[in-house]
Amino acid sequence: MEMESRDGGSVFAHIPKVPEVPLYALQVAYGKDLSPLKLNLGFGVYRTEDGKPFILNVVRRVERLLVNDMSNFKEYLPITGIAEFNRWSARLILGADSAAIKETRVTTVQCLSGTGSLRIGAEFLAKHYPQHHTVYMSQPTYGNHPNLFSVAGLAIKTYRYYDPETCGLDFQGMLEDLQSAPSGAIVLLQACAHNPTGVDPTIPQWEQIRQLMRSKGLLPFFDSAYQGFVSGNLDDDAQSIRLFVADGSECLIAQSYSKIMGLYGERVGALSIVCKTAEVASHVESQLKLVIRPMYSNPPIHGAAIAAAILKDRDLYNEWSIEVKAMNDRLISMRQHLFDALCDKGTPGDWSHITKHVGMFTFSGLNPEQVAFMTKEYHIYMPSDGRINMAGLGTKTVPHLVDAIHAAASTIAKYGRTETQSTPLNLEARANHNIQWAMSTYLVLDSYLQNGFPRRSTDSFNPTARSNAPDEINDDPWFTSPDAHSSSPAFSSSSSSSSSDRRINALVRHLDSSAMDPNNNSSISASPTSAHANSVFAHVVRAPEDPILGVTVAYNKDPSPAKLNLGVGAYRTEEGKPLVLNVVRKAEQLLVNDRSRVKEYLPIVGLADFNKLSAKLILGADSPPIQENRITTVQCLSGTGSLRVGGEFLAKHYHERTIYIPQPTWGNHTKIFTLAGLSVKSYRYYDPATRGLNFQGLLEDLRSAPAGAIVLLHACAHNPTGVDPTLEQWEQIRQLVRSRGLLPFFDSAYQGFASGSLDADAASVRRFAADGGECLIAQSYAKNMGLYGERVGALSIVCKTADVASKVESQLKLVIRPMYSNPPIHGASIVATILKDRDLFDEWTIELKAMADRIISMRHQLFESLRAKGTPGDWSHIIKQIGMFTFTGLNSEQVAFMTKEYHIYMTSDGRISMAGLSSRTVPHLTEAIHAAVTRVA
Repeated sequence: MEMESRDGGSVFAHIPKVPEVPLYALQVAYGKDLSPLKLNLGFGVYRTEDGKPFILNVVRRVERLLVNDMSNFKEYLPITGIAEFNRWSARLILGADSAAIKETRVTTVQCLSGTGSLRIGAEFLAKHYPQHHTVYMSQPTYGNHPNLFSVAGLAIKTYRYYDPETCGLDFQGMLEDLQSAPSGAIVLLQACAHNPTGVDPTIPQWEQIRQLMRSKGLLPFFDSAYQGFVSGNLDDDAQSIRLFVADGSECLIAQSYSKIMGLYGERVGALSIVCKTAEVASHVESQLKLVIRPMYSNPPIHGAAIAAAILKDRDLYNEWSIEVKAMNDRLISMRQHLFDALCDKGTPGDWSHITKHVGMFTFSGLNPEQVAFMTKEYHIYMPSDGRINMAGLGTKTVPHLVDAIHAAASTIAKYGRTETQSTPLNLEARANHNIQWAMSTYLVLDSYLQNGFPRRSTDSFNPTARSNAPDEINDDPWFTSPDAHSSSPAFSSSSSSSSSDRRINALVRHLDSSAMDPNNNSSISASPTSAHANSVFAHVVRAPEDPILGVTVAYNKDPSPAKLNLGVGAYRTEEGKPLVLNVVRKAEQLLVNDRSRVKEYLPIVGLADFNKLSAKLILGADSPPIQENRITTVQCLSGTGSLRVGGEFLAKHYHERTIYIPQPTWGNHTKIFTLAGLSVKSYRYYDPATRGLNFQGLLEDLRSAPAGAIVLLHACAHNPTGVDPTLEQWEQIRQLVRSRGLLPFFDSAYQGFASGSLDADAASVRRFAADGGECLIAQSYAKNMGLYGERVGALSIVCKTADVASKVESQLKLVIRPMYSNPPIHGASIVATILKDRDLFDEWTIELKAMADRIISMRHQLFESLRAKGTPGDWSHIIKQIGMFTFTGLNSEQVAFMTKEYHIYMTSDGRISMAGLSSRTVPHLTEAIHAAVTRVA
């Protein structure tokens, strides 16, 4: 009798359903509120005066230019992203005259907005920064900061930052805590427009922070999400970072273009690492590739292309600067409007901090009870810590907010800071409320952090442990420690002549003088991050190029006119040119010409239409899991991203952490699953003697696998061999997998590319989904829609019940949120547009069939050409294999010979991308194969 799991029920039945991420829960609640008065001041997105979503004019214009440029293709980007985007991003944040740029001491890689940039940086540090695996961050901070650094393998501690007594900066507490931090610790600094407080240090204070950090050997990691949103000037808002970079030392910088270009949903960001030398920077970049490749392979192209076009064109740049200034001016105007209205209303308390704070947010000082009152009575939605998104306000809505604040401050609890009272009222109740609410959700997250990554240590991430200074941080985005500031004397950042400031100045002068004393142990020259020390990354070695993507690197360097790239799996026309499907161009035109379309953040799980239609595409519209709501689908970054999210989910929530993959398989599979936290083993698949399927070996190995093990199965067009089981063999595999209680994980990267039929190429997956059992499915639209560079994919998990599917989805969000927050919008919108329109869908299937037919034609032409040439050996496997690739049987020495003598580039295992061939190049390849076979063993 077949069984699904050891207990006969869902293998995911034990998974708890976790609450929605607080900020997203706020969005959901706002969306359900039918009141015409409702006001959303939670999510950090810019709104017009009328409260509408906003696309910058320069962004809309550039996007049209890019879409209408027929020379623009959607090829895979390099692992590090668009070179021009990276170069101009570094110039934007560091300044064109930066010594680090001129000396090529900075490496910049394109990432997925701010979250993605921080996560890549954190993963790099966890692996390559042995000095200290603790990151100190401000208390409070952006809610996702603790999550993403913890999951990356770093321990979290905090330093004091916000002073609730003054609603300003606790500068003295901040310096004291950084002074107490161990040498080499990482310090997360928000470059400007601090989130959530809106409180920034002054430039003189930044200089004191810099001196202290350099003297202590602390490594700065800047989060720059709001450049231009403080002063309206892009250069002025980068001064804090430029102070650190100008001293010749090392630091990390995460940039986001979400706010400043309104590219929220496009997920555009950059990570820069400033190093001591160009050589170190080169080594660091090579290792960053090893972090990115198994997470999502390469970043999405569309948003970064928009940003690069604006940054490199002087006129467009100036236009953008004007629009940024206008947005910033409106934020300042809203602050003044709100402050004046509260004063005119006579609302209790001193509200001057509203106009002193900077950037998108204001920490109002309202407590959770007051916020809850405002939501219930006035339909105003904001985080429970009282943070207000000033960009969500308009002159029409200010009076409504003022009425709500006035009522809350007057009837719930008197607002904290008045002329006669400096201690915030009801602070203890506020803290207790936050603690009780936060701990319930934290324990779930802490459990998966502790148990999900056996290779990493997060032992010091303890929600109940207390230390004197600084405090351990809690995972709740809106949590503020009740005693983080209670023992700190009041300190106002605006009081430059205060006794506290004088004490700080004396401290910094002492540090400076110590630095000049060669006998003093705190000498800057001995600091691991000081300008005079060796690089903290000096030990980082240069990593080799990725075996597959390295083929293209070598190909691009070859000046020969006869060169031929058969390495990377990207479709080419008969003329050898990249191809954008006509239906894709049509869909893209529809999108960019739709004036109602905006670039808002997608939900964590992605575009709902895309997810629903992707599940139907792979399972069929009449699939029982779909009809019974037993499937959850989340948008991911193409196939790699889908596999990584699925791998991390299984490492956290599945009882068996071994995954069996075919031998051979796609080169990135092992890295993806290993870094996700799974143990990787293999089962026999390819028979080199027959150049076909080793079916008996496959069955024997799966029969020997432990019950419950995960099995990776290529849905069709196996990569790299091009060898697939027959339908009868698939049925035997299914029966064996179910009888042994193995968990199937399908990689479906070539639906439509094997037979030319979308349904036929999904038959293997549908057999498993139809039997009532559970499975995972990773889909990619890179090949079958030619959306290589847009990074469009989906992960579906078929469950036993709708209730289990709902729980699984809630946990998938906790994997995605600290990885890149939410997926990119453009590519998924193209796919959804095509899948939901019958005419466009039919047009796509015709184009897909034409691509598949051309590949089949290339197989026959190559086979006939080799036979006509009399090349030794049996080459019939070329026409028996299917899909994009052919496993030729050529060995690594023969491949090297063909590269050297014939300028033909392919992977060393002899895999050929048939999509890279044409009638014109078949004779050249035939000559090369013939020579290799006859002259090289």
